[in-house]
Amino acid sequence: MLYFSFLNPTPFVFFKDEGYHRRVIRKRIRIKDANRKKRIAWCRANRRKTVDSYWKRVIFSDECKVDIGLDHRVFVWRKVGESYLPCCFRTPPTPKISLLIWGCITYDSVETLTVTNGNVNSQQYITILDKHLWPVICKHFPTGEFIFQDDNAPMHRARVVSEYKVRNGVHSMLWPAQSPDINIIKKSLV
Repeated sequence: MLYFSFLNPTPFVFFKDEGYHRRVIRKRIRIKDANRKKRIAWCRANRRKTVDSYWKRVIFSDECKVDIGLDHRVFVWRKVGESYLPCCFRTPPTPKISLLIWGCITYDSVETLTVTNGNVNSQQYITILDKHLWPVICKHFPTGEFIFQDDNAPMHRARVVSEYKVRNGVHSMLWPAQSPDINIIKKSLV
């Protein structure tokens, strides 16, 4: 990684020729101390579980929000004196479309991916589970010996969703807060 000052800029051509591109810096994930302790406790509690006896039965799930359209962070590389070229102007804003992609995977395969428009509330989450989780359960776990993993998003922990899971025999795995790096599907969707 290369840092440089815009007060004393080096020609961008050099950076591009060397394989550098202008990017937005990543944000650091700040994990609260209480959640750090819960993550460690979760890892210690699950470290002796084997693939054959436990992890093959887990259905990992997650959702990923995708925004399509312009945001307020548009960059352009140009030379001095090119600021009025048509290619250096910002196009008029287009409506932003938000999509939520929900997916699940098992030990044996990548399973369902579904796309919904906008944000999802607890009732829509139940609909997603009804339409897309049950075919996976029937295909891979006909005896009902499965464990469902979802994170601690508010829609996953809503009372109606918890009641739905109990009513339908969906056994959920306890999941520590602020733990996207533990979830194997997180790396598949992003």
